[in-house]
Amino acid sequence: MLHVNNTDNYGRSGQPNRDPIHKIRPLFNNFVLKSKNSFYSGESLTVDEGLCPFRGRILFRVYIKNKPSRYGIKFFVLSDSVTGYVVNCAVYIGAGEKYNSADSVVPRLCNSYLRKGHTLYMDLFYISVKLFERLFDEGALAVGTEMRNIRGLPQEFKQNNLRRAEIAFKRTNSALALHWEDTRDVFALSTKHRMTSSFTKTKSEPGMVQKLKPDLILDYNENETAVDHGDQLVTYYYIQQRTMK
Repeated sequence: MLHVNNTDNYGRSGQPNRDPIHKIRPLFNNFVLKSKNSFYSGESLTVDEGLCPFRGRILFRVYIKNKPSRYGIKFFVLSDSVTGYVVNCAVYIGAGEKYNSADSVVPRLCNSYLRKGHTLYMDLFYISVKLFERLFDEGALAVGTEMRNIRGLPQEFKQNNLRRAEIAFKRTNSALALHWEDTRDVFALSTKHRMTSSFTKTKSEPGMVQKLKPDLILDYNENETAVDHGDQLVTYYYIQQRTMK
């Protein structure tokens, strides 16, 4: 008989402005607020997807094969890149919802962290030249990997055939677009970096070797795994362990 919200106001399916998580919305909003107020992150923030394990009957349950628990409720998560601490999150409430586009999700998650010197790291789902330029104008830097066919990418990038270790780049006033040929084509976008490279040690068949990599890629690899780090920490808790029942 416990109710967290007034179910008389719960909209039916198909009604405008319906909130699929209306029944727990006050509890969820309070959790997010407490999470924000309990910790202030450093410069680097990561935007990625998280998964809350759940196999019950719900319209917006998803399957993500590379998560520890593959079935559940998906979250758009903003985490501190160093600790993996979740500073903000939003529930994915089903395909077709206008609030689930990358241009909508990222500004909502990062609204409290604009014009404060933060850098946002994100993967190719969230990347667009338009979004990066918008974040730059609002006082936040952004770094991320992208696909060859992303809208706004220089046209010549889509036709490049680079040899191993070759680099092509182009920049606007705010954004640097990079194409680097490693074991595969790597495309990246940044409003933080210039086109510089550094030597780093990597594993190979003969052993550890030095390889020249763009600083953009090195910085992205170091800071993008915060949400995965958070997922790893959660799996150590007893509630996440498998049982016979």
